Amino acid sequence: MVAPLGMAVGRAQASVDVLSGPEGQAAASAATDKMVRGAAMAVYADYGAGITTTTDLTLAPAGMARENLLSLSNQATYKWVYARRAVQDNTGSDVTYDGTNKVYDPYWADDHLKVTVAQTEPATPCVKVYI
Repeated sequence: MVAPLGMAVGRAQASVDVLSGPEGQAAASAATDKMVRGAAMAVYADYGAGITTTTDLTLAPAGMARENLLSLSNQATYKWVYARRAVQDNTGSDVTYDGTNKVYDPYWADDHLKVTVAQTEPATPCVKVYI
């Protein structure tokens, strides 16, 4: 059976290991083990023990990154995130329900996703991300 585009049929994950660097300044990145094809409905970030609250995390397409799917600043606590973006029309304008309330939709991807952490400390794993 072929799943419709956007239907959840599995999950992709990435584990970022920060092997070296000064505390509060270390950085690293890793790509997901599988391609994400369709809507990225939810992201779970599981930070390693002892990670400082200065840690920044971004999630973007590994190929040609047009925009980040997720940006978390100064985080160190595991969390679920349901990232959404404003729907745009053919002119690039945000679509609204009534002229003021924007319409939001999940991010769509057809690529491996790259998880980047910065301003952190060496840790293995620093963070595991599940999409």
